[in-house]
Amino acid sequence: MNRNKLKKVGSFLLISTGAIALVSEMYSVNKNYYIQSCGLVVLMLGLFLVNSKLKSKTENSTEEYFEEE
Repeated sequence: MNRNKLKKVGSFLLISTGAIALVSEMYSVNKNYYIQSCGLVVLMLGLFLVNSKLKSKTENSTEEYFEEE
């Protein structure tokens, strides 16, 4: 299994685990705020991993910002 596919599966598992923890604790009668906090952190970590792999649509050129002397 290559590394990119493993990262995709891992980030999907993090997102789904965090979402399940948040939803289950939001609708339970006895709320456990530690599970909600951990679910939120795991969800955000998974979303960060997905977002960090995305490339920018615009190409930034650093050459145009230098002044010629």
